Amino acid sequence: MNPSDFPDSNQTWVIASRPEADLPVQNDGFQLTSLWRLSRRERISALLFGRVWLGVQGQNQPPVWLECTRDIHDVRSPLRRFRSRLRRMLRKA
Repeated sequence: MNPSDFPDSNQTWVIASRPEADLPVQNDGFQLTSLWRLSRRERISALLFGRVWLGVQGQNQPPVWLECTRDIHDVRSPLRRFRSRLRRMLRKA
């Protein structure tokens, strides 16, 4: 996987250990969102096995999420998903 620039990115994080792999992100003040492109081999692997592994350096696990959508505007963070589920539950009650 390689980081990829996207129209809504408003910052670039520089990775000291890999200067060729700067990380474009969108910072909305609440979370950072980045776009990663899969190689053909990775796409086939994801299609066949349905697994994506997430590794986070350090001893603490920060809150993270993964989403597979075409556009950043289709991304729904866990907080948004929780709110929509809560609204549906309240409507049913």
